[in-house]
Amino acid sequence: MSKSILQSAFDAKSTSTTVPLDPTLLDDLEKKALNISITLNEYLSKLRSKMHDMSLSTYQSVHIHAESIQELCNETESATQRALEMINAVDELSHDMNGVMVLSEQIESIRASLEWLESVVDQTTNESNFGLSSTFTQIMSGVFGSK
Repeated sequence: MSKSILQSAFDAKSTSTTVPLDPTLLDDLEKKALNISITLNEYLSKLRSKMHDMSLSTYQSVHIHAESIQELCNETESATQRALEMINAVDELSHDMNGVMVLSEQIESIRASLEWLESVVDQTTNESNFGLSSTFTQIMSGVFGSK
């Protein structure tokens, strides 16, 4: 077997007071160190790959979060705009209802006047026993045709 680099270094520095080293032991140690180095490189490569995957996942989650926030802002703005439009429509409707209220009061006044007129006609009919009432009926039948 050839001497390893480590063994050569030890041989060059060895003195008569040191314990001699077993060359097979040094070769075995060197092989184990090489295996450990290979295994460490594999673990570091896997770690780098896992770190890259985690970094990519983190980037994607941050990107999705940012998109979600943007979409939420857009929807909030749209909902606010629709709410303002509805408030304006309700305000216009409320303003228009003021005219309806005036019209309702006028209709009530006309109805009260008609009821008063009807009661006066009924009183006249009852008091004159068809005197004035029959004349009124004749006039009305002449205007509207006989019934």
